[in-house]
Amino acid sequence: MLGTGVGGAIMLDGKILHGPRGAAAEIGHMPGFGSLPCTCGGSGHVETTSSGRSIARLYSQATGNKVTSAREVSQAAQQGDQIAVETLVNAGRYVALAIIQTATILDLDSVVVGGGVTRDWEYLSVGFADVIDQNPLVSGTQLVIHKSILGGDAVLIGAARKGAELC
Repeated sequence: MLGTGVGGAIMLDGKILHGPRGAAAEIGHMPGFGSLPCTCGGSGHVETTSSGRSIARLYSQATGNKVTSAREVSQAAQQGDQIAVETLVNAGRYVALAIIQTATILDLDSVVVGGGVTRDWEYLSVGFADVIDQNPLVSGTQLVIHKSILGGDAVLIGAARKGAELC
């Protein structure tokens, strides 16, 4: 999920993996993606490159124009601002690298990406393709990254569904 932050979930054989401490699939906090400070207190996490908040910050730093949201970067990209386009493509590259690493560990062939930042799929998907093309899975399987049809509502709908199951 690409929104204010970066979140994740892993479903294998129809079951969500939670992990013994409930922290499985914290893809947003995978390290090794630079040295920028993360909201969690760590540094270099995927979230520092690809969350909505980070997209706005990176664009602001690159241009000197203060923006407060990824939506503003999206609007700039739609108007032909090449720095905005590259900021979004790079966000896709970093997310794809984290996805490729996860797919390699778990032998996945399909991943769904949702969240509000996916409104910029046309730019993110360029970054996804770059990384997937340069890093084929060792299994020989082609990794496919799908856009969630639920977009920014996916987490809310999933939480409501899980809540209904518990009642």
